[in-house]
Amino acid sequence: MGHQTGTFMGASDTELFYQRWNPSSRSRGVLVLVHGFGEHSGRYSHLVHWMLGKDYIIYGFDLRGHGNSPGTRGHINGWSEFREDLRRFLRLVEAMESPSPLYLIGHSLGGLIVLECALRGLLGLRGVIACAPAIGRPPVRPGLMGLARVMSIIWPTFSLKVAIDPSKLSRDPEVVRAYKEDPLVHNRASARFGAQMELARSWTMAHAREFPFPLLILHGGADVLASPEASRVFYGRVLSRDKELRIYRGGYHELHNDIHREQVLEDICEWLEDHIGA
Repeated sequence: MGHQTGTFMGASDTELFYQRWNPSSRSRGVLVLVHGFGEHSGRYSHLVHWMLGKDYIIYGFDLRGHGNSPGTRGHINGWSEFREDLRRFLRLVEAMESPSPLYLIGHSLGGLIVLECALRGLLGLRGVIACAPAIGRPPVRPGLMGLARVMSIIWPTFSLKVAIDPSKLSRDPEVVRAYKEDPLVHNRASARFGAQMELARSWTMAHAREFPFPLLILHGGADVLASPEASRVFYGRVLSRDKELRIYRGGYHELHNDIHREQVLEDICEWLEDHIGA
């Protein structure tokens, strides 16, 4: 296995951290990973090693304000920054790996980012995988979202702690412990971030019927951090026949880190194999 790290220039000339993992044998395709809120690309070791064993190259980058990338924790000036960061990263990956088939996978916040960006227009993708995408109403008090919209205008960087219960991420106690002890994990979100995420979520749900790529959505049936029902609604609105939804009974938010992760990862590989063959 090979592992490299580096930086690339994102929106507004922000230098963002990325990682690349490659198998020792010839690759079957490339998987580009977009992580969730408050975490970073280094928390996907189970997924990375599984995919390396199946001869896939994996790329992941730390979103601005996350992990090893710069920026105020949990803050963006506008959702377009996430969109442009991903587009630039995909151009970098394409330049390095073409003509290998390219797939995009996003978890939670990353799931929303990949769905929204795919709807806005991306080139060169063979498919999109959204794991527990944050496309439902967030589990916060309605008044707090109203406050975020107001503060986004008058004090955009005003931030609050986001109440994420680590025990709801996975049923594996080692995953929960590692999350709590990870110095790169944070739990802050700015008013501008919250308001922009809500706009992106609403727009993405409203335009689901236009989704242009083969799509796989995965969600835990017992996920309390991102709504599995919202994934069902989005899936039902997509007009393309090349779509698949898998809800895992009893599954928690981080399916790739949950106690049944082998089944989840095998399902992802099966879907990839079907589409590489196509």
